[in-house]
Amino acid sequence: MEKDHRSLRVENKLNIAIVGNPVNTLGRDIFLCKFINILAPLASKVLVLAGKFKCKNPLPSNVTVITIQGDELQEPLIVRIFKYLLRELKYSFALVRNASTFNVVIVFGAERFIPVITSKLLGKKVLLHVGGRFSLHAPSIYKNSLMGLGKYIMPAIGQIEEKISLSLADGIIVESRAAIKNLRLERYQAKVFPYGATYVDTTIFYPPPEKDPTKRPYIGFVGRLSSEKGIIEFLKSIPIILNARPDLKFIIVGDGPLRNYVESFIKRNNLSSKILLLGFVPHEKLPHIYRKLKLLVLPSYSEGVPNVLLEAMACGTPVLASPVGGIPSIIINGKTGIILKSRKPSDIAKTIINMIINHTLLKSVSIECYKYILNHFSLESARKRYDKILRKVFYDNKTYLY
Repeated sequence: MEKDHRSLRVENKLNIAIVGNPVNTLGRDIFLCKFINILAPLASKVLVLAGKFKCKNPLPSNVTVITIQGDELQEPLIVRIFKYLLRELKYSFALVRNASTFNVVIVFGAERFIPVITSKLLGKKVLLHVGGRFSLHAPSIYKNSLMGLGKYIMPAIGQIEEKISLSLADGIIVESRAAIKNLRLERYQAKVFPYGATYVDTTIFYPPPEKDPTKRPYIGFVGRLSSEKGIIEFLKSIPIILNARPDLKFIIVGDGPLRNYVESFIKRNNLSSKILLLGFVPHEKLPHIYRKLKLLVLPSYSEGVPNVLLEAMACGTPVLASPVGGIPSIIINGKTGIILKSRKPSDIAKTIINMIINHTLLKSVSIECYKYILNHFSLESARKRYDKILRKVFYDNKTYLY
C-alpha cells in the first residue's frame, strides 16, 4: 500500500490544497486533523487554508498552514454577508498567491463557490467535500431575519452558490451512499464519491479490559445539546425507563443551546441522583466515557457519519441510533448496533429496556461493532479510499465507485 502512495506522490507530483472551515470547533478541528493525516502521505505537498485549529500531534513536514480566520458574531445579516464574501475572497487570493504549489483543491462546503471558481480559473482539479448543505438548514437558521423573509431569501442564495460549486467540481466527496439522497445530490451522482468518511484512532478508542457491556454502569448520550440531536426525546425517555428499571443511571456529555433546558428538566424531575450531566468533555477523555456505557443512544434527526458513533463502536460500546444520514450504512440492525424505529420517548424507553435485559444481544453487538470499525474505519482503510478518489480525479476525472 505504501508503494502505491509513494508512486502517486512522486511520479505525478500530486500537490493538494485544502480549503477548510474559517471557524473551527472542536469537532471540526478533529476532522481537519484526521483529514490532513490521511492526505499527507498521498501528496508531495499539502497546503491548508483554514481558521485557527489545533491538532493533538505535530503536522507532517510536507504540510503548510495559512490561517484565514472567520467569526460567528451575532451581527446584522447584511454585515455577516459582507464579511462572508470578504473572507471567501481572502481564501481565493491565498489560492492565487500559492497557485504554483498545488494541482488539486479540496474545498469544504458546497456553498463556497468563490474558492471553487478561483480554483477552476487557475486550471486546478476541484473536489468538494460535502458534509451538509447550507440551503437545507438556512430556513431554520434565518427564520427571524429580515422580518421573517430570511428563511426564504437565504436558502435561495444558498441554492445558487451550491449549484455553481457542485456543477464546477470535478468530484464530490460525501461520507456514505445515504448522503447522496439526504443531501439531494442525485443529479450529480455520476461524480459523487460516496466513501469519504475519515477514520477512528484505535490507539485511543478501544474496548476496556472488562469487555462485557452488561457490567458497565451507565446509559449515555454524547453530542451537542440541540434539538436536531434528539436530546429532548432522550431526556423524556429517562423517567419512563426508571419506572421499569430504577437501578439504571445515565451520563449526558456535551454542551449547546439546550443546556439550560437539560439542567431544568433534571431538576424539575428530581433526577440529579440518576443523571450525571458532564457538559463539555475534552476529546481525549471521551474513551473513558464510552468504556463506562452499557449503551450509547443517538436519537438524531440529522447526521452524516457521526464521529461519536464510530468512536463508541471502537470502544465496544453498543449504539442505539436513528436511521438518518450514513448511520444505516454503519449499523446493521441487531449485529453492529440497533436501529431506533421511533423517536417517541416511550419507544426509546422500550427499546433501551429490551436491549438492557437481552444480555446475549448486548454482548454480541459489542464484539461485532468493534470488529466493524477495525475492518472499515482504520487509518489505512481511509487512506486507501482517498487514494482511489485522488487517482481518479488526478488521472482522468472519471467516477470510481468503491
